[in-house]
Amino acid sequence: MGFKAALARLPHGGGKAVIWAGPEFASPNFDRTALFTAFGRFVDSLNGAYLTCEDSGTSTKDMDVVRTVTKHVLGTSGGSGDPSPFTALGCRRGIEAVAEVILGRDSLKGLHVAIQGVGAVGGYLARELHAAGARLTIADVDPERVARVARETGAAVTTVDAIFDVECDIFAPCALGGAISTSTLPRLRRSEEHTSEL
Repeated sequence: MGFKAALARLPHGGGKAVIWAGPEFASPNFDRTALFTAFGRFVDSLNGAYLTCEDSGTSTKDMDVVRTVTKHVLGTSGGSGDPSPFTALGCRRGIEAVAEVILGRDSLKGLHVAIQGVGAVGGYLARELHAAGARLTIADVDPERVARVARETGAAVTTVDAIFDVECDIFAPCALGGAISTSTLPRLRRSEEHTSEL
């Protein structure tokens, strides 16, 4: 987060807040409002040294609750909103840069991109890449979500483990962190179709 802030020339460092919740967090009877109110009070106690925002597992609705007890929050429904589309845009621009600089391509048309995780960020990215003419293979832990994105984009579907073995031009890990590791990196396979272009 610190590097991201520096690249964007923001006058802030970077940090993440984690709410460690057990299985009860997913229960329909769990008091999510009370949890995020308490979290907001903690953020407020830092007197602006830390600004919080929506991230994995949270929503603009959660940030609206935090906003009731602190002004040190972004990503509210009445403010900057869901950051996922902007994160996806940044991913797409990075993919375009790789296509141009590494693959010598001036468009994404025909390139095969494998996307691991099609939730908030990955779903937006898949739609943007589809609109740009890329061919997609996607995977996600949520069968309904992956089926919906596949219908919208014409993407091929594989499992969250097998995605690492898909022969593609670009691999886009959009699930939780740690996807690329010493065990998964050797499994990534470059598409033979465009290897001769390098």
